[in-house]
Amino acid sequence: MSFQLRALLKLLSTEEGGRDTPLKGAFRPNHAFFGAAGPMHIGQVKPDSEDLIVPGTEFMCHVDFLTAIDPPIALGATWEIYEGRRLIGSARAISLL
Repeated sequence: MSFQLRALLKLLSTEEGGRDTPLKGAFRPNHAFFGAAGPMHIGQVKPDSEDLIVPGTEFMCHVDFLTAIDPPIALGATWEIYEGRRLIGSARAISLL
């Protein structure tokens, strides 16, 4: 069962320990709602824009989680975005779909 929402995602800058390269198109990072020690959820992130997204910027996106999240996400909830063990950003739920 998938779960979908719209989110505002902020990538950390390279200086803050984030990605070294920009993103283009959809990607599938790990999402941590309860810190890095808690369970990770896989979610496909599809940015609204087709432009390159450089580290250190914010963008609106559609997130499609591949597994259920318990407890469910509420509007305004925030969480961390990881690539492997590397923290690359954070997100905030804007609307539930």
